[in-house]
Amino acid sequence: MLATSFSRLTCSFVTGLFLLYVINLIYMFKKRKRQLFLFLFTAIVLFHFPSQEASAQTIGVKTNAVGWGARTINAGAEWGFAEKWTADLSAFYNPFSYSRGRTTHLLGVQPEVRYWPCGAWHGHFVGLHGQYASYDWGLKKYRYKGNLYGGGLSYGYAWVIADRWNLEATIGFGATRLAHEYRYERRDTNVYLSPNPRTAWGLTRIGINFIYIIK
Repeated sequence: MLATSFSRLTCSFVTGLFLLYVINLIYMFKKRKRQLFLFLFTAIVLFHFPSQEASAQTIGVKTNAVGWGARTINAGAEWGFAEKWTADLSAFYNPFSYSRGRTTHLLGVQPEVRYWPCGAWHGHFVGLHGQYASYDWGLKKYRYKGNLYGGGLSYGYAWVIADRWNLEATIGFGATRLAHEYRYERRDTNVYLSPNPRTAWGLTRIGINFIYIIK
């Protein structure tokens, strides 16, 4: 019992130190983008390349309740390829249009590599994720059409809630490049404006995921 409690405390402490390091690096990214390469190198040194001696490969399928709450169809899969490492790929689709020219069309994917300090599929994890999507989006004054891409760092925690079932909460921050190809007046798409693409820093990933472990 004492050994188990000490192990959990150690895992939490290591994860907390990593998160503080990530927050500091995110600040530096805004000032110096070359710090990204420093982060990647340091992460490899800290966490080492995953061992190929994993006792078994585990696959889970998932869906994000936050996405469904935003009327976005979504599904994903996660593959445990080493004792403390998993790879996640999620896809999402929003086909909905509304009155007065409002639209939230969105189709995209988010891949992620995760490191679990206490072992895959339970407890804390940290991740490095990317994202790509095409969109036709307009709810306010303008309507935007184009592609977005970017990535960031994420943190999460997973609970085992039943045999083969997990509950996971995750949040991520990073950069998103909004590469508008077209920008219109929402109420009159014949009024074309300059695309005005931009890069946004902030929330890049959020989820409350229900996961079913296949094997």
